[in-house]
Amino acid sequence: MYKVLIVDDEPLIREGLSTLIDWEDYGFQVVYAAKDGLDALEQYDRMRPDLLIVDIRMPGMDGLQLIETIRSKNWTPKLLILSGYADFDYAKKAIKCKVEGYILKPVDEDELIDYLVEIKKDLDRERELARQSGHSSQRQREALIQSVLTGGGEFTGSLSSRA
Repeated sequence: MYKVLIVDDEPLIREGLSTLIDWEDYGFQVVYAAKDGLDALEQYDRMRPDLLIVDIRMPGMDGLQLIETIRSKNWTPKLLILSGYADFDYAKKAIKCKVEGYILKPVDEDELIDYLVEIKKDLDRERELARQSGHSSQRQREALIQSVLTGGGEFTGSLSSRA
């Protein structure tokens, strides 16, 4: 299951998003619903969600500031923007922040599901690549150790990460 953090200053939106769809049917679990950007940052650090669904306009730290902060820390969750505004400037700023999508309120269930399906495919691909990379690095380390221990043959692989 991939973890989802919902961020919106409106309690009804937070609750509605949490119950709008059966998240588990799409491989996700809502782990927290934050009331603003600062709350989300605090929870992100603890939960490391895979997906954030973020309202663009909130008091205190707004959605774009939250996303910029996350990106500046080199955290790499998938991001969906929620907005009650069909404003091109917001969309343009969101694109600069490399978000996966921009959803207008009221949220269309089918649109959200379409995004979730695509995001899950991306997360699955990333997880598989990380797994394969980890296996490759482990094999290279084992080959190097075997070569050193046996004193035979030369190690011809490369180590991309340190043991």
